[in-house]
Amino acid sequence: MENLRKRTDIKLLNDQSKARKLISKPTFHAFKIFNDDLVAVHMLKQRLYLNRPIYVGFTILDLSKTLMYDFHYNYIKDKYGSRATLLFTDTDSLCYNINTDDIYQDMLMEGQTCLIRQSITLNIGFIAL
Repeated sequence: MENLRKRTDIKLLNDQSKARKLISKPTFHAFKIFNDDLVAVHMLKQRLYLNRPIYVGFTILDLSKTLMYDFHYNYIKDKYGSRATLLFTDTDSLCYNINTDDIYQDMLMEGQTCLIRQSITLNIGFIAL
């Protein structure tokens, strides 16, 4: 989720007096000197407009995590057992090492069942998307 409080304005300056003036302000955050003639001054926002409800983003991520755990334990582990190893996860993905004769045939045979089950879960268990 995007944190609007962490946004900064970056001013590129080649004038030492303007840089000193910005650094003395209470909204000053950091600076980076590129060379003798160029400096980047990071300034915090003076006004913050919170127009993105954090609870909506949190809820979406939590529902996504629930669906991913359900898929992992109730589909992959049921079908492949110890032949499936979860390598890593990301916010919206799971990466597996699956030992099977033909993964494409498995996906073809089980694809419709998996999609139907996920659709039922979305419509009954949560808000219909």
